[in-house]
Amino acid sequence: QTEAALDPQHTHFVLVDDGHVGRFGGEIALRAATEQRVCEELAVPGVQLVIQGGPGTFRTMLSALQNGFPVVLVQESGGAAQTVAAVAAPLIEHLTTGHSLDLSGRRRFVEDQLHQKREWIKSLWPDDKLGVFELLLQILSFIEMVHVFSFSKSEERPFDIAVLEAIISYCESQKHAFLYEEQLAHRRSALFPMLPRVHPLHYKAREQLLRYPPRGDVPDEHVSWEVHVPTYQPSDFTHTDVAPESGEPPAWADPATVTKQLLNNRFTYSQTLPAEPHKPVATPLGAAIAIDARSGR
Repeated sequence: QTEAALDPQHTHFVLVDDGHVGRFGGEIALRAATEQRVCEELAVPGVQLVIQGGPGTFRTMLSALQNGFPVVLVQESGGAAQTVAAVAAPLIEHLTTGHSLDLSGRRRFVEDQLHQKREWIKSLWPDDKLGVFELLLQILSFIEMVHVFSFSKSEERPFDIAVLEAIISYCESQKHAFLYEEQLAHRRSALFPMLPRVHPLHYKAREQLLRYPPRGDVPDEHVSWEVHVPTYQPSDFTHTDVAPESGEPPAWADPATVTKQLLNNRFTYSQTLPAEPHKPVATPLGAAIAIDARSGR
């Protein structure tokens, strides 16, 4: 089967062409990236609900789990959802009844389940090119984020509770990820002073002037990279000496009216300024000149 009809129960469709003909799954990477971006932009949790599902659904589930999204499987719906649920449910029950398994123990448990259900899985997915067994192993390595809903147990655990549990697991995973990043940042800051470093030096940016005091090399730690200048005003860049009413202003001068588009597209302007011997570089009133202290330019 190389064709699939659009589901009339859906209202909107996004059609993805990855350049291949007669092959499913070209949309999976884009779909996963889009879902992740939407959740990040709106700051909302993401949950993937799997009802039935064809061969590509295994990879769709795996992409969602790898992006940190929990999955809710409707067990009796058939297809990929039922296949994953049949293997996941025994492991979830084993872990929720007080048993603990490390990663290798969980993998052995899943492998045993796959061995017991091997013929049944092969009858559902006879095309071994899909790599269903390996995909199941990868999916179930995220077992904490896999949730199974069964209609036969809906009185004990309604569907809305199953989805709520998935949302809570998403929030907990995000919290753990945030704490892990904080720990890494703390370790880096603690180790940074212990790392060997060669302190770069500032160098004089222009030739010595007789009336200036002698200049020498200064270590970076003795130089402030940021200095607050209370007298600085952006309007200084439109001073008449910089942007005269008549004639063309210098190329580095800001226009009298700065538009948002200009600010978004602006870039650092650079040019060679001529200097007279034994005189300081002429700085137009209100202009800011950035000098590369390391190269002297």
